[in-house]
Amino acid sequence: MQLRSFLFIPLSLSALHADALGDLKITLERLRSKEQVKARVEYQFWRKDGEGKGSENRTSQGHIQTWVEDGPQGLKILWNPQTLQQLSDEAKAEGQDPEKETPVKDGLRGLSTLNIVRSFNGAESLLQWLQSAQFQVERQEIYQGQPARLLEFKLTPKISAREKKHLKNATFSLKVWVGADGVPLGAWQQQSIKGSFMLIGFESSRTQEMRFVKVGNRLLVTQLQEDGTNHAMGMHVEEKSTLRVHVN
Repeated sequence: MQLRSFLFIPLSLSALHADALGDLKITLERLRSKEQVKARVEYQFWRKDGEGKGSENRTSQGHIQTWVEDGPQGLKILWNPQTLQQLSDEAKAEGQDPEKETPVKDGLRGLSTLNIVRSFNGAESLLQWLQSAQFQVERQEIYQGQPARLLEFKLTPKISAREKKHLKNATFSLKVWVGADGVPLGAWQQQSIKGSFMLIGFESSRTQEMRFVKVGNRLLVTQLQEDGTNHAMGMHVEEKSTLRVHVN
């Protein structure tokens, strides 16, 4: 009798953990609506690259904004004429001086259509992360002032055989904060990679944080923050960016 009770406990906990992941996926499937949404999108970035301490490092930063409309008819991105004029002016200045800073061009490159699509389809973005998720732990926390359940996962993303042979170590993890109604409030993903290519070592680490809001039956990413570092061939790169979506 005691043996049966002992075996029942871990099996029940395992089922609860599976339900937590399964319930999250079901909720996300319901929040993949394509109903019409209009928003102003801001993008701010900072980047430093060079050969490390004691060397000359180049720093670039900037801030741009655009207006986005997404719905059943597709995605529309509207750029301010002033932004486009600044882009043209930068191109002319860069043609005369290759060292000239180009914050608008760099901002447009960072604020890619892919990042906008990810932000306007938060459920899809989170579901992609969860494809290779292995449940680790669950606990209660306060997230952005709200009571939430924190779900932690280990990720095992698919890596091509060609890429895998150059990797020595790769770790990926994911945290998701879920509100009382089962809707995700935020997510945080971390990845760390070490490897070598043609006897040249490389190392990179990156974190991504998403904050969500439910608009109708659609989950939007109201803030996407990314931080990363890369080391390779004696070069050191640090990057930080924040994308914010302000729904009209």
